[in-house]
Amino acid sequence: MSAFLDDVSRIVASPVSRRKTLRLVCGAFVGAVSASLGFGRASWGSGGPDPGPAGAAVTCPQNQTACGSQCCNSSQSCCNKKICCNNNESCCGTGGHSKCCPPGKVCCKGLCCTPGPSPSTPCVNSNKCS
Repeated sequence: MSAFLDDVSRIVASPVSRRKTLRLVCGAFVGAVSASLGFGRASWGSGGPDPGPAGAAVTCPQNQTACGSQCCNSSQSCCNKKICCNNNESCCGTGGHSKCCPPGKVCCKGLCCTPGPSPSTPCVNSNKCS
């Protein structure tokens, strides 16, 4: 929203006619509303493969699925749209801090840990985190 207000301030302060100023301000407003509703390039998170760094969708070979900028095979699952974990591993973390926990470990605050003594609360008294 602050970028929108900055644009409006620049437009109003520039030496242009009132008609052109009104047209530019309305265009900026429509662009801001469209972006917030998910139209345009800024809203790639609406399903489908991650666009990757260059904005182009990842194309994977048959029997593989897109996972961020890589492809997972049939013995892997996609963890937070970032990395591929083997089916016997569990996804841990969020966003750019995703990792795969090996079997027998639980995810506690983004770390793979040996579970504590209580199965209902595995992160309480957990130890040996990596």
